[in-house]
Amino acid sequence: AKWMVTVYRRDVQHVLQIRALGANGDSNIVYRTVSLPDAGCVESLNARVEDDFFTFTFTNFTTPGIVHSFDLGELRTKCNDAGALRVIDRMKVAGLGSERYKTEQMFVSSADGTRVPMFVVGKKKQSEDEVQTNRACLLYGYGGFMISLMPSFSATWALWIEQFDGVVAIANLRGGDEYGEDWHNGGGLQK
Repeated sequence: AKWMVTVYRRDVQHVLQIRALGANGDSNIVYRTVSLPDAGCVESLNARVEDDFFTFTFTNFTTPGIVHSFDLGELRTKCNDAGALRVIDRMKVAGLGSERYKTEQMFVSSADGTRVPMFVVGKKKQSEDEVQTNRACLLYGYGGFMISLMPSFSATWALWIEQFDGVVAIANLRGGDEYGEDWHNGGGLQK
């Protein structure tokens, strides 16, 4: 079988899919959606026609990069990603361990009722008491110039979470390209 690997954006995070190419080159058959480690971005997707694998780098707000290899040969014999997806390398920042953090996406309603995506990033909590504790919050929002604010690594945010035991909330305001031209135009002051 011939494969096509696609990366696209859904609700401000990447989706990685493997599509089976039909005899006529049709790629509408989604063979597998690859399970990514968390909400984040796929970067540096690399593949060669003669190889039966591809590599990619995954990143998010607290993960500087995890290089994965996906074996398409294993994919044919497995019903899930186990065995096909493996970690080749992890980029590290001293004092930060991405396994200690959690990224959640939520949607909040604006004044006109539009659902606005927002990521909340913080340390994983071990108990209900920790979850209920008030924490410092750094709120960051951006929407402009058709630029999407994707969940990619920021040492500043990761260090802020670590040093202040707080959370960072990143809002994807209208004006960017998260949902296309209408979303971009919705961020303008004049309509």
